Amino acid sequence: MEEKKGRQNDQKLKAFLILNWLQKKTDKNHVLNATEIADAISTYGISAERRSVGRDIVAINEAVLLAQEEALDVEEAHTLVEDGQETIVYDPVRKGYYYDNLFCDFEDIRLVAECIYAAKFIDEKRAEKMIEEIVCKNISEYQKEEILRDIFVTDRVRTSNTQLYRIIQTITEAMRHRVEDDKDDIKNKYKHRPEQISFQYMTYTLEDLSKQVERGHGAEYVVSPHRLMVCDGNYYLLAYNAKAKHDKVLMYRVDRMKDVKRIRDSEREGHQEVSKIDLETYTKTHFGMFSGEGENVTLRFTNNLLDAVVDRFGTKGVIYQAHDSKHFTVTTKVYLSQQFYGWLFGFGNRVKIMSPANVKREYAEQLQKLIGMYEHQEQ
Repeated sequence: MEEKKGRQNDQKLKAFLILNWLQKKTDKNHVLNATEIADAISTYGISAERRSVGRDIVAINEAVLLAQEEALDVEEAHTLVEDGQETIVYDPVRKGYYYDNLFCDFEDIRLVAECIYAAKFIDEKRAEKMIEEIVCKNISEYQKEEILRDIFVTDRVRTSNTQLYRIIQTITEAMRHRVEDDKDDIKNKYKHRPEQISFQYMTYTLEDLSKQVERGHGAEYVVSPHRLMVCDGNYYLLAYNAKAKHDKVLMYRVDRMKDVKRIRDSEREGHQEVSKIDLETYTKTHFGMFSGEGENVTLRFTNNLLDAVVDRFGTKGVIYQAHDSKHFTVTTKVYLSQQFYGWLFGFGNRVKIMSPANVKREYAEQLQKLIGMYEHQEQ
């Protein structure tokens, strides 16, 4: 196609359209030659010819580097492009161009997509939207199809709470709330004063498993929010509950919260209690994020379980020792709960509680209760 002579204002759009077209239609396995690119641009009513496409691509490569690397100037960008740092690459074997994102690897994009699909706190509709509009925005149509085809996540219970992101926003605003201070210093005029929040907590009932109902007949929970965190695919709020009977630092599933509101002029509590918590240790030792009494426990495992134990407890502040040729011991702080004992039970006779005596006794009692359920057959 011959390019029209004379000044054409629409020509200013040509480089952008070339970049956009190559992002969508090419990758390392799919190329377009200059004539095909020119024909594609002509569909927008903009004339182009093969040689001008090549010049535009050189300019695009330099512009991308300048936009990404603020310290570069035009001459340096030109040199880098000549050295092979190109966003739009020419393949001499297939005699065509393709878009190659220098700043984000395709496998990284695939990994992000897999993480979004795997997150239980993201509802299905929003997960699909995020993949479509964010993750796959700057990859080719072929790569997008590959991601959507190849990602496989086993069926799992996903949140049905479509208000989750508003809830997170409300909690975040409460935690970062600032008030004006009586200071003349403009720089330090505001003081960080987080607030408390209120909400209802949802739970399932056997009567209708398709939806959740308010726990405690709609009782209002009032807590001081301290930290949002992701654990085991769920979003949790670490909060201080002054009215809790035992442990006042508790975890709440964010997707099970409803009608979350900031309580104005109610200063956050529990700073000292929360500051004592090592969050990395906390998430590893709270099984299923259920609260319980903290206890230093020594467990003996068979050697083939070392990887599983390290995955669970990590290595920070944890003592690992060889016990004999077939076993090792681990000593760490654990928050005792039914979930912790259930985790132990899953290893059968490959794990044994060595100390303390009260934990050994409590675990034995739990096992006896289970045995008792099956000693007398139900009618």
